[in-house]
Amino acid sequence: MEEKVFSSQKYFIFKLPDMLNNSFHIFEEKRLESLQLVLQMCLDTYMEMNSAAIGMDKLEKSYKGLLDSLAFQLKRHPFYKLDEYKRDFNRICWLIDSQKKEGKTEYELFMSLKTLQKKLQGQNISCQYVKCLQKGMAYNESDLLIEAFVSDLLYQGYSLYYLYEWYSKNIRDAYLYTAIENKCLDEYIKRLEELDGEKHKYEIIIPYGIKSKSQKEIAEQLLKKHFTIKTKENFSEFTEEWKWTEDTYASKVYEAADYYKAIAMAKKEFATDKELFSMWQNVSDVIHENVQVGYIVQDRLYRVDIRKVDYTRLINYFDEARADQLNSFIELKDSMKNEDVDVLERVLHTLHTAKSYNIQNRYLNFWSALEYAIYPFPKNSIIEKARVLVSESFTLFYIKNKMNIFWHRLNYTIDKKGKEEHLQCKEFIDYCKEDNGFNTLKMVQFLQNKELYEKVLEDISFHVILEREMKELIMLVTEPTKLKKAISEYHDSIIHDLDCIYRLRNQLIHSAKSMDDSLEHISLRLYRYVNSIVATILYYKKRNPMASIIEILNSLHNTYEVYIEQLDLIEKEKKSKDNRRKEIIHTGRILHLDGDRKYSEKSKMYYRKMGLNAVVRNVPEYKQSLVINKLLMIYNPDILVITGHDRNDKKWNKI
Repeated sequence: MEEKVFSSQKYFIFKLPDMLNNSFHIFEEKRLESLQLVLQMCLDTYMEMNSAAIGMDKLEKSYKGLLDSLAFQLKRHPFYKLDEYKRDFNRICWLIDSQKKEGKTEYELFMSLKTLQKKLQGQNISCQYVKCLQKGMAYNESDLLIEAFVSDLLYQGYSLYYLYEWYSKNIRDAYLYTAIENKCLDEYIKRLEELDGEKHKYEIIIPYGIKSKSQKEIAEQLLKKHFTIKTKENFSEFTEEWKWTEDTYASKVYEAADYYKAIAMAKKEFATDKELFSMWQNVSDVIHENVQVGYIVQDRLYRVDIRKVDYTRLINYFDEARADQLNSFIELKDSMKNEDVDVLERVLHTLHTAKSYNIQNRYLNFWSALEYAIYPFPKNSIIEKARVLVSESFTLFYIKNKMNIFWHRLNYTIDKKGKEEHLQCKEFIDYCKEDNGFNTLKMVQFLQNKELYEKVLEDISFHVILEREMKELIMLVTEPTKLKKAISEYHDSIIHDLDCIYRLRNQLIHSAKSMDDSLEHISLRLYRYVNSIVATILYYKKRNPMASIIEILNSLHNTYEVYIEQLDLIEKEKKSKDNRRKEIIHTGRILHLDGDRKYSEKSKMYYRKMGLNAVVRNVPEYKQSLVINKLLMIYNPDILVITGHDRNDKKWNKI
């Protein structure tokens, strides 16, 4: 048990920064949203249903989808391991199931959700995750725990960049570099409890300038409604540290979980004032900010590059992919049907302009782009289209995506450590390498060969994440039953994620409620969903430019169905083989007499190879009749085999 706890804690400590820093694009694979967020969405929707005069059908469908998502999450959530939550989780799942069948538990379910919400709010959530880590868990459970933990911290108001800084200071530097062989990680795991979600006060200072002297007074009148306007004289104690060229500063105290979040709050409010001023005066770019802001805490001034709190950096890497998409579109444009050109132009333009908007408008634009792309698909509602196409598109590339992550991590790690020190990894890379990536078929073949992959596993045993990822890939390509289960869970997780995304979209349109904290990170997945559909359409267009979007989307759907059918066949074939191996064949004991020594040895070999219980005795033909009764009494066989050669032999004459 101690070894299991140590292994899971070690894996957690090494894997957590991947999520916080979006290494190898791990963060966008996170679909286990904050349990508190999903609970709140369910409660909000229930309240809307009970107050809405119109649109009840849509709200009920949305509510049902959210409850399904909640039940799906509760059954997988790490807190299910804790006694204090297990009963609550089971009861809510039972009530959700009962409501489907009977429809009589709505209020009881609502109260149970409310009770669980208050229970979660009244505790230090980080402490609960520490309890889970102290129990020990499998690697797949650890992955879910990391997702849930990060989601809850973000929901509490922490910024992703701060969490990575905190981890680096309190765990990485303390553990990785000083106690790598320590078999007890509780000391470092317990430090997670410091992330208690408590709010602190930060004075945020935004240096700014106003180009127009005539409008400076008007602009500052507007800014003064929300900020205190200060000059360098107000910061005389920080003279040496304060080296910005601007003479004017907007200052305000914010309460937040960390200073990056406080800065983001200040930036949002300042940007709103700028936009209001531009609309009011019918001007643009009159007020401009410095790329750095300051915050004061405990009478100390700190400076921060605002690019660290710009969450669009998380989607910047898509720019390269979108550039490729644009190139493909331009090349294929003349050969496309007019209606397809219109659709793709609208989608690409919407994605291109979205980054310049605030988070809420950006989120709505991403969803609009998804709607444009999948609209031709023949389903009743847009969410039904998305549930089918997005989930199927991603599921088709489930293994390929895992291979991509493993391949990039392996190359990065081995390049850093030196290929000469890891020759088995080098051979694996050389075998699978193709152009700038890897050959999927070759990697599958390698991972199915035990003699080959065991050497690589031994070579990467120093890296717990690489080892876990490779073992998972081996399992997926060698065990069809487990692959089918993993794919099914992945497919369902995307459907539930889309239900939540769609509900947030509707709340954003119909409610004035601020949801920036949620949208900031969920929009990353939404953005990826859109890009995946666009990439699929353009891929098929390259192969057949005359194929319409609706034909391509139908082809995607059909390909997925064929893929699942093939998995079913492979699974059945493997089960059939396994059953045949398990069959016990009762042949009885065989006694075989043969007069030829060489043939006797051959017979022994064949019996052994076939797994038969046989005794082979080399007895010359003329002696067989003399010893047969004695041998039958000794061995008591069920089958007697006598073989020899028909010929004249002088020895027969002696009998």
